[in-house]
Amino acid sequence: MKSSRVRLNLFVVLLPLIVLFVAGGFVAYNTWGKYVTISELQLRLDKISMLQSLENAVYKEVICATKVSGNKENLKDQCKQSRENTDAIVSSIENQSNNIKFYQKIDRLFLDKNSTDTLNSSIFGKDELPVILQAIRYNMDTSQNIKLDKFINSEYYKKIIIPIKEYWENVKLYSNEENRAYLDFLNDMNRLYTYSITNTIFGTYFLSNKKIFTAIDLMNWDKYMSLAVIPDIDRYKNISPIKDQLKKIFDSKSSSKLIDDLDKISIDILLGYSTGNYEVNIDKWIFLNGQKESLFVLAETTALQYISEKNLEIIKRYEMIIIGSLTIALLSMIFFVFTAIGYFKRVKEENEALKKMMQEIEILTAESKKEVLSSEDLISDFSDKKQIYIYISSILKLLHEKELQAGEANNAKDLFLANMSHEIRTPLNGIVGFTQLLKESPLTDDQKEFINIIENSSDNLLTIVNDILDLSKISANKMELEQVSFDLFEKIESAIETFAAKADEKDIELGIYITPTLSRNFIGDPTKLSQVFTNLISNALKFTPDGGVITLFAEEVPVEDENEKFTTIRFAIKDSGIGISEEQKKNIFQAFTQADSSTSRKFGGTGLGLTISQAIIDYMGGRLDVNSKENEGSEFFFSIKLEKDLNAKEVTIPNYKDLSIGLALPDKEILRQVDISMMAYMEYFGSELNLYSYDELFNKNRDTEIPDILFIDQFYIKNLKELKVFEKVDTNRIFMTTSKFKSMMDIEDHNFLKIVHKPMTISKVQRVIDSCISDGEKTDKLAKEGSLKTDKYKGIKALVAEDNIINQKLILATLENFGLSVKLTSNGKEAFEERQREDYDIIFMDVQMPVMNGMEATQAILEYETEYKLKHIPIIALTANALKGDREKYIDAGMDNYASKPLNLEELKGIIDRYFPDGAPTVPENIQVDKQESEKLIDTDKEFKQEPTMKESSQKDDTINDIDDGTESPIINILEDVIEDKDDKPTIDLDNIKILLYNQMKLQSNIYRSIFKGLGYDVEIVTDDDSFLDALEEGNYTYAMYDAKSFNDMACSVADIARDAGIIPIMFIEEEREDGYCTKVLKINSDRETIKAMLEDN
Repeated sequence: MKSSRVRLNLFVVLLPLIVLFVAGGFVAYNTWGKYVTISELQLRLDKISMLQSLENAVYKEVICATKVSGNKENLKDQCKQSRENTDAIVSSIENQSNNIKFYQKIDRLFLDKNSTDTLNSSIFGKDELPVILQAIRYNMDTSQNIKLDKFINSEYYKKIIIPIKEYWENVKLYSNEENRAYLDFLNDMNRLYTYSITNTIFGTYFLSNKKIFTAIDLMNWDKYMSLAVIPDIDRYKNISPIKDQLKKIFDSKSSSKLIDDLDKISIDILLGYSTGNYEVNIDKWIFLNGQKESLFVLAETTALQYISEKNLEIIKRYEMIIIGSLTIALLSMIFFVFTAIGYFKRVKEENEALKKMMQEIEILTAESKKEVLSSEDLISDFSDKKQIYIYISSILKLLHEKELQAGEANNAKDLFLANMSHEIRTPLNGIVGFTQLLKESPLTDDQKEFINIIENSSDNLLTIVNDILDLSKISANKMELEQVSFDLFEKIESAIETFAAKADEKDIELGIYITPTLSRNFIGDPTKLSQVFTNLISNALKFTPDGGVITLFAEEVPVEDENEKFTTIRFAIKDSGIGISEEQKKNIFQAFTQADSSTSRKFGGTGLGLTISQAIIDYMGGRLDVNSKENEGSEFFFSIKLEKDLNAKEVTIPNYKDLSIGLALPDKEILRQVDISMMAYMEYFGSELNLYSYDELFNKNRDTEIPDILFIDQFYIKNLKELKVFEKVDTNRIFMTTSKFKSMMDIEDHNFLKIVHKPMTISKVQRVIDSCISDGEKTDKLAKEGSLKTDKYKGIKALVAEDNIINQKLILATLENFGLSVKLTSNGKEAFEERQREDYDIIFMDVQMPVMNGMEATQAILEYETEYKLKHIPIIALTANALKGDREKYIDAGMDNYASKPLNLEELKGIIDRYFPDGAPTVPENIQVDKQESEKLIDTDKEFKQEPTMKESSQKDDTINDIDDGTESPIINILEDVIEDKDDKPTIDLDNIKILLYNQMKLQSNIYRSIFKGLGYDVEIVTDDDSFLDALEEGNYTYAMYDAKSFNDMACSVADIARDAGIIPIMFIEEEREDGYCTKVLKINSDRETIKAMLEDN
């Protein structure tokens, strides 16, 4: 016993050391990866600071060149200082060391040698940047005619600025979620800085060269000004720590004044666009824009400084963790080595002693051995291996006595098995009895299924207890087989269902395929046959790794001249387990034997199951065999002839030919054996299992006909979030899952008609579909809620539009239970035609239907009622879409109320009671619509439908680039009116006139404002759709003027909103239409007098 204590002590010492070493190494390795990533990010942020200085210097050099482009001879002298500044920064970057950091050397040495190759790679090659600058400057200095493209999108931009921006973008690759928001902000600021610089260069060029703006120039400049706006800091949600600093930069009074000054100087430039005579000081223009650009640079610096400080704190923390974990790992390794050396030294000494003892035993004579084996030599101290071997030798003395006792032991074994059989049967009898009692009580479908599994498992256990005793009978050829009638399908299905929970633990997919046309009832020994199935499935589960597949097959084998009373059936259990080699197959069916000696230790078991199974099959006239290759799985199979039970009750085969049934798969190319089995079952039931890819089910742009019933397999679902997506499919969904996955679900959170436990047997498939047809759980719930049944609404006529057969039955049963008289239609077109033929009191309208959907049908019914001055029938939307905003969408479409699927009976009853509180149809007065007003509404609707689409508008905009230079621009016409009449005094009463103006082009808005202010009107400009609509709701304006293209097809709806607020709407249009517009319009190129006349007429 002392030796065992030594080993135990060694284990107690070494195990913690190993744990400490592994834990320390893991923490160090894991933290090292994070440390390298954050260090790489910081390295690039440091380089960004230098590149930012280079970018600023290059842009200042470009602005200087643009400024003197009108007097090219002075370019070198004027820009000498700016070029020298650029050269100094380039020299600093060139001299910056490219030495590899310490952590990068470590990373290359132990990890990926190429992981940091790109870290120190310069944007520009060695001495490349000075050469590029020299070439660009020489080209500019020697050019005879310096055009605008020399400065905008120039060689500076392509060869220097673009590589810098690409470097900025690549920094994101080394960021985490926390830093990404700040890096996005940095990129935004750099982009705004670039737009602002481009705007500065653009204006500087025209001021320097006194160039005249063309229409395209005006549009380009308007674009640059629109892009170079001061950012809305509140839009950036995840940069809270620096928001206050950024707001101080952009929201200060000085910043606001700067923007106002820039707006004024921009207007001044516009006033001289057609002559080239600008009364704007070019230095002031450059200075003001430079001030604006410095705001973006300051914002970049603030964000960059914050990220760097934060990264340095993280780097320091990671360094401490790495040092600590490596220290722990190193110390544990040192102690481990010293302890192991001491142990192996002692083992070596003991092995030498044992070797010497073995040599002495070999030379012993028979008489000497007898002396060694005397009882006096038995040891009591186990601390020495030499003494252990002596003890083992002494045991040989007892072998003879044991041989004599062997016969007695066999008799004792039989007695023991008989006693154990009795002891096991006693508690098992209680389990079986109370299970049968529980089975007679009211149970749900799931509970019934679980009770059946418990009952079958108990029966199998009882059978195994009997077969343990039968082992001796097998040896003595005394096995007896029953000849009773049994349901083969039920025996096979119950056998595999018994192992569902165990398979679930290992994530093994259980499958079953029974030839559907096979007879169900046979005469034979169902208990023994079930035991064979149980043994083979248990064996397959034992040797199949996690995530494997096990399938049970039962297929009829055609045999020539076979008696009609008999059927030959081939049974097979196929798995994806470890397989069996050819050598191991020879012993696989021997008692207490497995594939090899290590298998028993690894997987457990005695190896008795296959022996009993083979004996049973032999008695039944078959032969159990195996097909297998090592590491490729196994297939245990046998064929037996069974007698049909011709007196058994014939099974009714259901017919589902009127049902469309589907199976959801990630891809149609995926087809497993379980899917093939279900396809065969559906074909047998008169239907067809259609395969639907996820793309077909979820892609709204595809015209996919959704089936009445959709099976969804949990095998392809990785998490509950993916499962939630299937709620978008508006049909009866059946979810096939395992107990483990179902336990993670909140069933009430998922609108499945049925949740079924796998494996999917043919009986279970039939039971589920029958449950769906009879309205399943919903109908049961309706029956239980007897309080909802009422005759209060008797006499109310309801029209129902629903394309799904099962949903039709459900809504029919529900409404009839409420006392309503119901007429069913299958699509919106039929519902509209039925409404034209007959009057109803209420309409229930499904939203998604073929031919004509619910929204279209509702519109048609409303137009019909309006045209013929009929009373309005309440229309209730029925849909599986329960997202936020759906109810408002259906109400806006003309529906009166909304009920989501699955239907809540209380909610549905409440909706009916809202329209019929007294239980009788209320007949409102007919809606009187003046004929002329009705025609006007119809015309307005046509106009609304004929508004130009966004695509058409964009196509018109695209033609601007194709306008010839000689074409007169609408903007130029308006500008001429501004210049000509800017000093005119107002000629109408201005006391209460206020105009709300909205145009997507900022330049056009400024021009219109100048015209209106010249006429004496008070003008307010908004810059986006939401602001315009919010302003309309306030109703503090006389006129609301907006571009028709801004709202596309909603332009007329916006006009209605304006009228409701007491505001006169006026749309700007490009050209007149033959069918007119839904409100007053002005052409975009209208002159001042036309605009004035329009406003005075109102």
